[in-house]
Amino acid sequence: MSLKIKGFREAYSCYGRVSSLNGEPEPGVVVEAISVSGDVKYQEESKTEQDGTYRIRGLQPSVTYQIQLKKVENSHLERSAPKFRLLKVENTDLTNVNIIAFRRMNQMDVSGNVITPPDILPTLKVVLYKEDSPDSPTHSISLGTTSFFYLPSLPTDDQEFNLRLESSLSYSKYDYILPEYSFVANTAYKHVTFKFEPKRLVDQDFNQSSFLSLPLALLVLGAAYTVYKYRNNYGKRRMVDQDLLSFLMLPFAMLVTGYKYISNIFRNNYGKIVPLNTRDVFSQPASDSSNQSIAESLLPDTGSGKRKIKVRKT
Repeated sequence: MSLKIKGFREAYSCYGRVSSLNGEPEPGVVVEAISVSGDVKYQEESKTEQDGTYRIRGLQPSVTYQIQLKKVENSHLERSAPKFRLLKVENTDLTNVNIIAFRRMNQMDVSGNVITPPDILPTLKVVLYKEDSPDSPTHSISLGTTSFFYLPSLPTDDQEFNLRLESSLSYSKYDYILPEYSFVANTAYKHVTFKFEPKRLVDQDFNQSSFLSLPLALLVLGAAYTVYKYRNNYGKRRMVDQDLLSFLMLPFAMLVTGYKYISNIFRNNYGKIVPLNTRDVFSQPASDSSNQSIAESLLPDTGSGKRKIKVRKT
């Protein structure tokens, strides 16, 4: 008596291997196959052996599957290459479905660059603080002559950090805002770009004494010019009291002009100052006797001990 047995295959398998980038096997990695075609959804999975190989059973024919690493069970892996593979079962097993897995890094690298004029770079440094310790820097790097910086590696422990740019520029000479950047140490790499553009304030190299010496110099020059012009005109007998008064008013006018100039500078750089009241100086007319006494003091001695002056009244 003979018994003939005949069967039909209803499901197929997927064979492959999971390894690292350098070819080492990745054991204990869960690989799943999810159907992406048809009305019925299928899901099958398998775990890799010590040599990194796996076999997923129960794949239905004429169904397209997405082969990938399962996310929940593979928390120690960051990503895979390729991310997934789409394969259709055609009445045969799927073979050589290999996947490269990348382990999650336990360290984080931080780099960056600063956009600023080259002459400002030596005054800058990058300082890293923990969020819970803003007064205790973790790392500090001076830029020097290069705009690129690279910090020591940080553990990927979900710690919050603040990266700040600090400068030694004086706030009395420059106006600027120091940028900063906050991040969480949960990735393998982070790059930061800072933009630092300080603005130079008005130059204040001149001190107060140099400003105050300007009106005195103007007064001296005006007086010398007045004496010179008066003596020249006196020799020609053309000087009158009104002309003398106008010449004597010249240094005062120069003093007022210099004072206005200095007032504007001090007001812009040192705050408000009390304005000079010049109205009382020039508003009152000079008497004839005062004009004559001023002229006599400026005339040279004639030798007889007396000075002569010709005054014309109007």
